[in-house]
Amino acid sequence: MVQPLALLFYERVMPGSQLQTRLEALGYRVHITNAVEDIFPLAKSLKPLIIFADLVTKKKDVCPVLSRIHQDPEIQHIPIIAITDSSDPGLEATAQEAGANIVVSESAITMHLKPLLERALAVE
Repeated sequence: MVQPLALLFYERVMPGSQLQTRLEALGYRVHITNAVEDIFPLAKSLKPLIIFADLVTKKKDVCPVLSRIHQDPEIQHIPIIAITDSSDPGLEATAQEAGANIVVSESAITMHLKPLLERALAVE
């Protein structure tokens, strides 16, 4: 059986490394990128089952990339779970507008990963 692939973008070690470990424990292969500009081309080429994107970055805004994924007919079906912190209360709404299926805090992502995955992957 082929392991499902998760694309994981993060700059911050926490929650990124914890999330990678948890996903692997759930049977996922994890492809990691630390470059915002690589998210879209990797999503196009790898066609992951799910994308995780940490919205808290020093360099660039992640939401335009999420929007680009959401608008591309080839990959718009891939669920996106965006990870944020409480420092920017408007970031959740911006991420949802950009196409994130679920926006969750960094503390909740590792604690509730399995139900969040099930919710994001549920066929509507």
